Amino acid sequence: SNALESADALVRFIHQRGYVLTRPQRGLHFPSALEAVVGRPLLGRSFDARTAQLESWRLECMGAGRLHAAAVLEGSATLASSVFHRDFLALAPRRDDLAAGDPARVRAVLGHDAAAVCEQLELAREPLTAVQLAERLQLRSDPGRKRLQRALDEAVRRFRICEVVCADASGTTCGGYDLVTRSCGAVLEKALAVRPATARQRIATRYLRNVLVEGCHEIARVLEWSPDVTLETLRALESRKIVSEHPSSRHNRWFFQANATDLLP
Repeated sequence: SNALESADALVRFIHQRGYVLTRPQRGLHFPSALEAVVGRPLLGRSFDARTAQLESWRLECMGAGRLHAAAVLEGSATLASSVFHRDFLALAPRRDDLAAGDPARVRAVLGHDAAAVCEQLELAREPLTAVQLAERLQLRSDPGRKRLQRALDEAVRRFRICEVVCADASGTTCGGYDLVTRSCGAVLEKALAVRPATARQRIATRYLRNVLVEGCHEIARVLEWSPDVTLETLRALESRKIVSEHPSSRHNRWFFQANATDLLP
C-alpha cells in the first residue's frame, strides 16, 4: 500500500504536491490528503479511523508551522506548503489593505457576519475556536451555527482569517481561527514582495503537474481566477516551455498539459 503512515510523510506529500484538498470533493479532480492517508481513491466510502488520523496529523503539522490551511481550491479546505501559501496570499483580494493593517478597510470587503468574526478576533487578541466565536456572537442555535459557518467560510476565502491550532476551554488542542495579519504576518510580508503574475505562474504550473491535463476553463473555476487571466498565465508558461497546449484544444476551449510531472514513475 502507498498509504501515508506518519505526520512526516503527510508533510512530504504536501510539499511535493504544493497544495492538496484536505478531503476529496465531488466533481473536483485533484489530490487529497485523506486519499493519500487511506492509500487509494475513496469513491464515496467512509474511512472514519483514517479521517481521525489525518485530523490528528493535520493539527500537529499546522501547530508546528509545517503546513498551512487555506480554502484556495474552489473554496474547499486545502492544505498547502509555505511557498504556495505565500503565493496564494500574494493573490489575496485587496492584499494592500491587509498589509496596511487597517481593520475598517479590511472589513469593507466582507459581509456583516464575516466582518463581525474579524472584529471579535481583533478584540480577543488571540485565536478563537468556532464554539468561542458562537458564544461571543450569540449564535448558539442551529441556525446561528450555520450562519457562523458561512461567515467563517467567507472570511477564510477572502484571506481575512485562517485556520490555526489552539486550545479549547478544557485545554485540548483543536482547530481555531485567527486573523491572517496576526498568525501569518511573516508569510504575508513575503507575499507582498511577490508579483501576482509570478505567483499565478507558480500556482498554475503546480496545478498542471498535479493533474497532468486540464482545461483552462476548469483551472479558472477551481482557482477562482478570471478566464482571461488564467489563459494569459498558461500562455506565458507555454512560452517558457513549462506547459503545452493539448491536442484536444479547440477555439475558446483551451486545454493544457504539463511538460513535466512527479506523479508518474
